[in-house]
Amino acid sequence: MIRVVLDTNILVSAVLSPRGLAARILGYEREDKIELAFSPGATKEVFLVLRSPKIKTLLKKRAVSLRKVESF
Repeated sequence: MIRVVLDTNILVSAVLSPRGLAARILGYEREDKIELAFSPGATKEVFLVLRSPKIKTLLKKRAVSLRKVESF
């Protein structure tokens, strides 16, 4: 299986645009076509970005719960 490391921009884009290309990449993981790999530092960075005021506003506009994103 292919192991893929995604940067923060791709992960946040997938959350904000669930029908976009970045989200499709995450879908491959759910279909067991790829394996996503995360470092603790990258995971921390994603959570920090998702909690920023700008991103929180965008999540709210798209009716996406931060809890739902964090559980993923």
